Amino acid sequence: MYNRRETLLEIILPIFTQYFEKFKVEEIYNFKINYEIYRNKEIFSYDESEELIGSKNSFEENVLLKKILSNKLSYEKNKIKYYNWIVKKWGKITKFEKPKSTIKVFFDQIKTGKIKAEYYNNISSYSKIASFRYPKEYFIYDSRVAYVLNWMLLKSKIKFLYFPIPEGRNNDLSKKYNMDTIISLFNNGEYMSKNVTYSVYCRLIKNINSKLNPLGDAFCIEMFLWGLFENIVLEIKNSVKIKIEL
Repeated sequence: MYNRRETLLEIILPIFTQYFEKFKVEEIYNFKINYEIYRNKEIFSYDESEELIGSKNSFEENVLLKKILSNKLSYEKNKIKYYNWIVKKWGKITKFEKPKSTIKVFFDQIKTGKIKAEYYNNISSYSKIASFRYPKEYFIYDSRVAYVLNWMLLKSKIKFLYFPIPEGRNNDLSKKYNMDTIISLFNNGEYMSKNVTYSVYCRLIKNINSKLNPLGDAFCIEMFLWGLFENIVLEIKNSVKIKIEL
């Protein structure tokens, strides 16, 4: 059961604000990219490649990348080459390769607020595509952001539905400081239905942005959550006394 008297935003916002005032997204967002992927002439012009490579930090680079590609996707007819590049090259999920029809079904589903299991099971990939195509509406949902949000919910000490954590590549998610295990030990909470999780998440990101960053891009809130992950893991290591072995 969860507390129906307080909304998800009301629970998350005070704790999120504490972190937002302590850390700067341009300093903690450190998603590293091999610059060679910008040399693809089918995706970028020479000037775009040089501008991306010349970015002063990972945050500036990825904000610029999102703006370049979202603009291209607003008018390019052959969008599928961009979609697959985003996931395979930028997202480093090398086995991803989907046809236009599959991506279309995903977009049709997220507009309804519910997605089927085959899409949720690969939400880390599909949400990357959505975030570049519609950067004001949809945001990347992966193991890192779900992990951070669940820690904030735990810190609130208010019972609410937790975010299911997609499979990730971070060792801390699968070994000692597994968030699912921490939740079961300290809260025994329930999880959101997977088919609505992405919709709930995107709405939360927009709501947080409207409160804390109303003149800025909402995707910067998602980038902040992603970058905050390593600090959260360190905080958990320093505060959770029970050693968790799986």
